[in-house]
Amino acid sequence: MAAAQRPRASSAGRAPPQDVKFARNGKNVPVYLQRVKADLADEERVVAQHLGIGRNADGAPPGHRVLSEDERREVMAGLQKRKSDLDAKHSRLPLRVETQAQKQRAQDLEKACREVDENIVKFSRQNVLVKL
Repeated sequence: MAAAQRPRASSAGRAPPQDVKFARNGKNVPVYLQRVKADLADEERVVAQHLGIGRNADGAPPGHRVLSEDERREVMAGLQKRKSDLDAKHSRLPLRVETQAQKQRAQDLEKACREVDENIVKFSRQNVLVKL
């Protein structure tokens, strides 16, 4: 009869498994996730310091630098001069382009004008980043 008094090893005698809840902050984010995120950020910072990468003092990403105002003005002056030269050459083209050489010259001039215009737009901005 001793065996009859012992509880059975079935799920009928056990309490249902309790829902495991993690401690959460005010934004309902588990605290352990915040710790993991902070640890990863610390590790990334240490690795960046060890390798010497990261943002420069002027805020430029690694491998770049911010162009000074004098350098930017100098480049803009060169681009404006190149644009005026290309416009003068383009105005000397014949109105009626017939030969293959004339067509090629006209296409090359138009392509160069587009590139200069794009560069003027880029260098017109306040902060210009250049690769080192």
